[in-house]
Amino acid sequence: MNKKLLFRAFALVAALSSVVSAQAYDFGASGLYLNITGTNTVEVTYNENNASYTSYTGNVTIPPTVTYGGTQYNVTKIGNNAFRNCGDLTGVTIPNSITEIGYFAFYQCTKLTSVDIPNSVTRIWHDAFGKTGLEYVYVPNSVTYMGSEAFYNCTNLRRADLSGTITTIDMRTFQGCTSLTFIDIPNGIKTIGASAFKDCTKLYDVTLPFSMRTINQQAFSGCTTLNKLTCYAQTPPSLYDDNVFSTANYNSTILEVPNSVLSAYQSADGWKRFNNTSVLPYDFIVDYLEYVITSSTTAKCVGCVLPSPEGYWGIPDAALGYDVTAIEEDAFYGCNEITGFRIGSKVESIGGAAFALCTGLTEMNIPDAVTYVGGLSFYGCSSLSKVVIGKNCKFFNSSSWSSNVFTGCTSLTKIYCLSEQPMPFHEPMFDETTYNNAVLWVPGGCEEAYRNCDYWYKFSNIQGIYGLDETLNVPGGNLHFASTGQYPWYVEMNDQGELYARSGNAGAHSSSSVLSTYVYVEEDTRVRFMFKARGEEGSRIYDECRFEIDGNEVFTFGTLDDDWYTNTSLLTAGPHTLTWSYIKDSSVHPAGDYFAVRNVELLPPAAILGDVDCNGSVGISDVTSIIDYILTGNSSGLNLTVGDVDHDGIVGIADATTIIDYILTGSW
Repeated sequence: MNKKLLFRAFALVAALSSVVSAQAYDFGASGLYLNITGTNTVEVTYNENNASYTSYTGNVTIPPTVTYGGTQYNVTKIGNNAFRNCGDLTGVTIPNSITEIGYFAFYQCTKLTSVDIPNSVTRIWHDAFGKTGLEYVYVPNSVTYMGSEAFYNCTNLRRADLSGTITTIDMRTFQGCTSLTFIDIPNGIKTIGASAFKDCTKLYDVTLPFSMRTINQQAFSGCTTLNKLTCYAQTPPSLYDDNVFSTANYNSTILEVPNSVLSAYQSADGWKRFNNTSVLPYDFIVDYLEYVITSSTTAKCVGCVLPSPEGYWGIPDAALGYDVTAIEEDAFYGCNEITGFRIGSKVESIGGAAFALCTGLTEMNIPDAVTYVGGLSFYGCSSLSKVVIGKNCKFFNSSSWSSNVFTGCTSLTKIYCLSEQPMPFHEPMFDETTYNNAVLWVPGGCEEAYRNCDYWYKFSNIQGIYGLDETLNVPGGNLHFASTGQYPWYVEMNDQGELYARSGNAGAHSSSSVLSTYVYVEEDTRVRFMFKARGEEGSRIYDECRFEIDGNEVFTFGTLDDDWYTNTSLLTAGPHTLTWSYIKDSSVHPAGDYFAVRNVELLPPAAILGDVDCNGSVGISDVTSIIDYILTGNSSGLNLTVGDVDHDGIVGIADATTIIDYILTGSW
């Protein structure tokens, strides 16, 4: 071959290779360089136009989807090196479509001071945010893996809150973060890697969780201002060697551990070198509540770590794998800004004065598992208006009687005592005004037993509580209702004396409460009921109220006001299971959190709601029939019962407009 032609061929190949190398992406869109990673997925990448990769400046918004060549792609990853060395990058918006942040993704973006990592991200790879200008970082619950050096040498980083399901803080994750003063290490972390916090010279106070097992070499070396180290682990975590902490730490840092395991720390390798130790009055903290372990499987709640807890609180059924079976005396004494409180279903005893002077508390449900309530438990709860006392509750133990449990509860107007056998108590227990003003609700048929028992007889108004069937059916109805599980529906009465059924999982996060009935009907039968819901407030709705027919969703809704609404749904011939469900998310709110239902009835085929002229359907002729009736008073040939579609007891212009809405929208 001619040498000149051969040279030109090699030159052309080299030039083409250079072009391909310089591009390093598949296409561009929305100001981003993108690589195709799957049939309809792409990742954000860079344009390798120089050795420093600098491809982006200013504020960058990553869209959840992009379109190229007629195909829509989901943007699912911030690729390796995507924003690396972009020193003029000042902000980035990450969409919920992103599931991974690649290695060196934002490395050395020195002007990037903040970033919101969305809940969709599951993996943050090594060096992802190393040497950035971040000042604060929150790692969300969705993250299952966080690589080494993820925030290495972020010298402006002052605070880091970790959550997620990660079990390891990898090697050098926060090394050299010289401004870091606070780190939230969540329960679930078992291992802290080598040099993870090395040279964090402003780190002042560190808490190691109950789950901590291993701390590797030089993990806290160079943390010269570490004043206090709190460790909740029941077994002293294994320390790699004596250099996990600096020598100065062993001399000046206060080591704080649960009292029950102090001796174990004082004899464990490495830990015994700490010269200053103090003890905690509890074994662990979960969601700001303090617990003491009482056996290999149980624990009791002894209080709240916050000095003035506010709003709605609750004790879970279990914490860190321990069943919560008791509330310590004085646990929430004087917490006057707590407005609502749920006691876990496994709690068996409530200590004396546990909720005394909680003047903001408005309702209290004492679960069936509680067998003992101590003296002064709810003393002075002046806003407490409703109390539910479980089936097994006693106000005495083997040695003494409780007293003044509800004295000073000056707003108490509803007391539900669910035991069929009245449990005696000694005075004083309630205020005299309570005996005169409150309604004592007891199981239906047990009224006389309470009227003849010390000192329940002092209540001037004792009423029977009857079941879901009596409460939910309209007069003459014969539907049978069931509600089982941990949070069954129960009967409630409003201020107007109306009974209704209410979901039982108020305040129980991540829970559900289900009501159901089985029916067998003719074709075109309709089921009608009234409902309302109260729950979380705000611009987003998290909780869900759901009505289903045979497992098929009819409607769902979130928070409503306190008014009653009506739903009417058509049923086909045959058997059906109707269910009403209230599904709670992971948070609670003092507004109430419940789904309520009443007046459930089956409308036979001949009585179609709104079919005033009885022609078998609902249409404009029914509207004109109502108007004629209003003008003339002549009801001949009309079914006014089904014409009262707004259920206010009369047929009027409001019913005509409601039927028009139904014609236009297809729903009542």
